[in-house]
Amino acid sequence: MPLCISDLDKSFLSAFENSTLEVDAFHHREHLRLAYITLVLNDVDLAYRRIRAGLLRMLQRNGVGSVKYHDTLTFAWIQAVKHFMWLTENANSSEEFLSQNQLLLDKNVMFTHYSQALINAEQARKQFVPPDLVPIPDHGGL
Repeated sequence: MPLCISDLDKSFLSAFENSTLEVDAFHHREHLRLAYITLVLNDVDLAYRRIRAGLLRMLQRNGVGSVKYHDTLTFAWIQAVKHFMWLTENANSSEEFLSQNQLLLDKNVMFTHYSQALINAEQARKQFVPPDLVPIPDHGGL
């Protein structure tokens, strides 16, 4: 069986795209879940554009503005999820995928690819900057 999404995943995606999710309830796991769902349905570039637009819309709707958005981390995690999708034979949902790939749940994993200085740089917040330590395996995209 290939990588699939569940009805719950479809509802989650719909709530995200309709900006009905609360930003306070949207943490690392939800970002990963969104990346998986969107990547099952789209290529890397379109997934990135959809996620970026939706995150900015959600932040705006919740009165946070774009100050909390980080473009480098957004695209880097999309790449990481895509890499683990390449390594996963099958999953029926985002939850099943994440249970098979728990390393993704460790937010600090990204610091094997990026230095703290680069992640904290204003340029990295505004636009994607490639890793300065170890490349993330690239399975297509920007």
